Amino acid sequence: KYNYIFPRPKKDEFCEDKKYTLKCKYTDGDLITFYKENKDGNSDIKITKDLTLDRDEYTLKVDENGITITASCDDGVFRALTSLRQLIKKGNGEVLYSDIHDKPAFKQRGYMWDISRQRKPKVDYILRIVDMLAELKYNEFHLYMEDFSFKFEAFPQYTADYDCLTAEDIRNIDAYCKERFIELVPDLNGMGHMTAWLEKDECKHLAVTHDTINFLDPETFELMDKSYGSLLPNFSSKRVHIGLDEAMGLGKNQTEEK
Repeated sequence: KYNYIFPRPKKDEFCEDKKYTLKCKYTDGDLITFYKENKDGNSDIKITKDLTLDRDEYTLKVDENGITITASCDDGVFRALTSLRQLIKKGNGEVLYSDIHDKPAFKQRGYMWDISRQRKPKVDYILRIVDMLAELKYNEFHLYMEDFSFKFEAFPQYTADYDCLTAEDIRNIDAYCKERFIELVPDLNGMGHMTAWLEKDECKHLAVTHDTINFLDPETFELMDKSYGSLLPNFSSKRVHIGLDEAMGLGKNQTEEK
C-alpha cells in the first residue's frame, strides 16, 4: 500500500480512483505559510471542532463535498494541515478521496540536539531543524548545552571570545518553535560534563574530578543558580531538563563516604 503521508497516520484510507478537484490555488510555500493561509478554512477546506479529541488528534476527510478537518484546538488543525499539504503536493490540483484519523502514540514527541563543545550551529540552521521537526509532527525540541554554548549574563568573562548563542537568539528560536506548535525545552548539564567550568581558576576548588562538580559544596549551588538564572528566562517553556548524567566523580574525593 502506497504511503501518501509521512509519518503514517493511525488510520489512512484512500480511494485510488476518486479525486477531489481543488478550487483554490495553493502555492508551494513552507508549512507555516500554508497553515496561516488555510487554518480558518476556505472554499475547499472546512474546519470543525470536536472537544473530545486530544490536543494533537485530528480527522481529515476528502470526498465530493471537499475537505473536512476536525480537531479540538489549533494544534490538531496544524497537524491535519501538515498532512493535507503532503496530499496536495502529490495531487497536481487534485486530492484523493481520503479518510484519515491520526492520534499520536506519544503525547510528548521530542528531539534533543547536542550543541556543546564549540559546535554551536548558526541560528538559521537551527531554524531549519525546527522546520523539519514540524513536518515530522514533533512537539518538543531540546537544546542540550554544556560548556559555554550560551552567553551567560552572570558570567560574561567566560564567553567574551566565544561565538555562542545569545539570549536574543534563544528568544527568537523559542518564538519560531512556538509558532510551529513545538515547545523549546532548555537542557543544561549541572553535575557531570563540567570540565570547561572547572578549568576556571575561581571554580577549580569545586572539582571532584576534572569533569564532576562537588554537589555537596554550597558554592556549587550558587554557581548553578546563576547559570540557570541566566538561561531559563529566555524560554517560554515551564520545564527544564537538568542534566545529571555521567558524573564519573561521584563517591570520590570530597564526595567519598567516610
